[in-house]
Amino acid sequence: VNTEGDEIFPVLYKDRLIFSSNGLPGFGGYDLFSTYFDQNGVVPGGVNHFPYPVNSVFNDYYMTPLDLHAAYFVSDRELDSRDDIFYLRTID
Repeated sequence: VNTEGDEIFPVLYKDRLIFSSNGLPGFGGYDLFSTYFDQNGVVPGGVNHFPYPVNSVFNDYYMTPLDLHAAYFVSDRELDSRDDIFYLRTID
């Protein structure tokens, strides 16, 4: 998961590592990614980029999962207020 860019704000949730990176392909700035891990570390070949509306062309850089279908994340996409906390809920 390490790149020539910066990886920040790692969060462990169940068997996933969620982090933000500006060194992996994304929409621009920092984007949120996840990968699976086990007792040996990160599972190879499994870095996933969160789709829009989580990631945007702005900096999206911290996520706190509440359960498998809800989370809070931080983004600076609202230029007037800068960093804001957003709520995400997915539909089954």
